[in-house]
Amino acid sequence: MAIHKLITVDCLKYGVSIEKLYVNLQKLQSTMTRNYLAAVIMLVSTTTTLNAQTLMNQKNYKTWSIGFGGGYLIGRADVKQYDWYPASSYQNERRFGFHGEVTKQISPALGIQGMVLRGNATGTLRAKNQFYDADIWDYSLNAVINLRNLLSLGVQKKYKFSYSFTLGAGLSQFKTKLKYLDGLQKNQTINSFGYGEFGGPNKRTAESFLTLGAGLKYSINKDFDLGFDVYYRSLNSDKLDAVVLDGNNDSYIFAGVGITYHLGKRNSIPYERVDPTNKMYEQLQALQNKVDSITRDSDGNGIPDIYERKDATASTPFAVDTDKDGVVDDKDKEPFSNKEAKVDTQGKELDDDEDGIPNSKDLEPNTPKGNLVNFQGKTIVAENKNAKDDQFDFNNQTPIPGNKNVTTTGGSYKSTGMAVVNRVPVYFNLNNAAVSSKYNENLAQIALFLKANPDAKLRIIGHADPTASAQYNYQLGLRRANIVKQYLVQNFRIKADRIITESRGETELLSPTINEVNRRVEVEIVR
Repeated sequence: MAIHKLITVDCLKYGVSIEKLYVNLQKLQSTMTRNYLAAVIMLVSTTTTLNAQTLMNQKNYKTWSIGFGGGYLIGRADVKQYDWYPASSYQNERRFGFHGEVTKQISPALGIQGMVLRGNATGTLRAKNQFYDADIWDYSLNAVINLRNLLSLGVQKKYKFSYSFTLGAGLSQFKTKLKYLDGLQKNQTINSFGYGEFGGPNKRTAESFLTLGAGLKYSINKDFDLGFDVYYRSLNSDKLDAVVLDGNNDSYIFAGVGITYHLGKRNSIPYERVDPTNKMYEQLQALQNKVDSITRDSDGNGIPDIYERKDATASTPFAVDTDKDGVVDDKDKEPFSNKEAKVDTQGKELDDDEDGIPNSKDLEPNTPKGNLVNFQGKTIVAENKNAKDDQFDFNNQTPIPGNKNVTTTGGSYKSTGMAVVNRVPVYFNLNNAAVSSKYNENLAQIALFLKANPDAKLRIIGHADPTASAQYNYQLGLRRANIVKQYLVQNFRIKADRIITESRGETELLSPTINEVNRRVEVEIVR
């Protein structure tokens, strides 16, 4: 039992139960030798229950980066010489572009990227003696998925290369001209968008686009990466080449190299280079080592090593008694008893006056049976002038005029035709009859009183605020009284015939303005 307690305490900080951990460790050990992929699945299912902040605290890594790059920008519109590759003669369809981006790494496998791209695109159609020239600015927001980490199988080695996939959307602003390629009209404009010609506006055309991309990175050091990226922009427009034909949308491609700088503490590593399965494997392995160290029994005497003295042997084992109460830990129900506390054969502290407070913590070790006590074992006696709202005491309570039952003299009860009310009502939410757990202690004290006074009975009176109709509030008050009765019967085994319930509905409001105090149940002791 003690071993189980210690292992459970050690594992609670990881948010995983020892039973689940032990079962998964056994499965993991046997599966790794037969099927590595299945072992990884088992590993992930176990470690996802661990505390995410323990495994991956972003403060320990570089999560922000900036990048710059340049390369070719290639238009793919109606005006083009070839379908699958750019032309290079007459009018070179490869134009230069450059980009900049800022990336926030959300996890090792996912980053959010903002990008700006600037460049020119062109296309040639010799059969019609035409070419176009487009000037482009575009802005996009992308999700960058690190496929190296997403598809990682927990290989225990460092790597320099990573590959990624990009998906996003953005806005492209461009102006473009369609011109003659050759002949007497060479370079004369046929049509344009964004230049204020042919009746059009003198401002850039703005069109949305979707983007797909792929990239390859090489880690130079902790701060810098060198990368190659390809982005495909699919415009929601057919205007890029200044030719609007059948409504087929135009597009363009950027392919280039760039460098990335990771922002953060000098000795930290970029978050995207952390392999999450490796981290989880390390945590699980460390936890398994702790479990093994707790259960290891080197001499085979049935007592784990950590519970034995250093001079113990298989023939003369010595079990550990942490609290030194004379009961060894594996048989001790309270292995951390107070120093020099007297205990029974099971290691539980003695409570001579049976008030629920062990002798070592009891300031009144001879409390009369049936008295209510606080956490120090002292009898609770409230004086009328100084009684606090959070104290419960049937002794010295003020009699309620007009009620017929008991009054109090000292700590005893005499039948004189009066009743005593509990100073701590049970309050309820609006239109609700459920008992809140914060009243457990109050109701437990009522139950203790009833058990110590078998001739006493209880009257539970339900109340409501004036929000609804009088008839509804009467029924709601009765429901609240019955639910408290049911609570005492089911949880404290108080006989149902000792409890009387009734409702006053909205007729006895404590406050005309504060409805929270009107939604309540009050308790009276009757004889």
